Amino acid sequence: MRFTDLDKQSAIFSYAFNNELLRLQQNAQTSLTWRTDTTFDGHGLMHVAAAGGAVDTLEWLLDQGGSIDQKDEQGNTALTHAIAHNHILAAKFLVSHGASLLGKDGGNMNAALVTGCINNCFDILQWSIESLKAELGDDFLVALSRDLFVAALFSCYKGHCTIVTYLISILPDLSTTEIEGDTLLFCAACEGHVALTQYLLNKGSDALALNHLNETPLEATLKLNQTLTAKVILKFMIDKKLPLPSFSNSHREMLLLELQRQIKKETSPRLYVPEASLWSISSDSSSSFNASENSTTFIK
Repeated sequence: MRFTDLDKQSAIFSYAFNNELLRLQQNAQTSLTWRTDTTFDGHGLMHVAAAGGAVDTLEWLLDQGGSIDQKDEQGNTALTHAIAHNHILAAKFLVSHGASLLGKDGGNMNAALVTGCINNCFDILQWSIESLKAELGDDFLVALSRDLFVAALFSCYKGHCTIVTYLISILPDLSTTEIEGDTLLFCAACEGHVALTQYLLNKGSDALALNHLNETPLEATLKLNQTLTAKVILKFMIDKKLPLPSFSNSHREMLLLELQRQIKKETSPRLYVPEASLWSISSDSSSSFNASENSTTFIK
């Protein structure tokens, strides 16, 4: 959110965002509609102040009758905006004044978890989860396992490795799928996130899982020409002696063969042999070789 216009309404929102409380109060005195005014995308002053991390302004707005549960046009509350912009102090303030970390977004998912993951806000996400654990106790995973998975899915899509690592330590099952049958591995690999793909495989993600198109992660990545992540999956499958696919599509078959060739070349044994230039055949036709001490080379 950015506010640069100098008209009165825009100025009020700008002051709220930047925590210029005195100027906000002065302008509010000359406006009859400041409590109900919204930006062009449906954000009220509570949302704007939360997005700016303006704790003093939030406190004053609540004192003036502001609603902590007011939603914008996308169904997001002030707390969601504070989390989306990684303002942990504003988030803690709102929660301490009645905002709920169990609130849903427009997609009926936990707003705090999903928003924190989409925007790569690790610290505030971790705080949200620890707070929810304390609030829900033993019911935490029962109530939020699906939300945690969706949050992890967004993080895999975005390539947010730190958040994915953290969420996987909480998630009970890496084989969970979204509506199209994609696991976390599908999402990371198809977006080309190499390190994340390797991590998920090492943590036990199923390399043979099928999505709604009846494709494995390897087949899906080859289809999208994501050769780097396809190579990671292929090497894993070769190492684990998993069955490899065959394709009627010549392009994907050629990609697969080329990746197999690269992996074979990279993993073939390297032998120590005497330097080739030091081999000699004696002029009297008797075979011999003379090698200088410590002269060796790598041959693949």
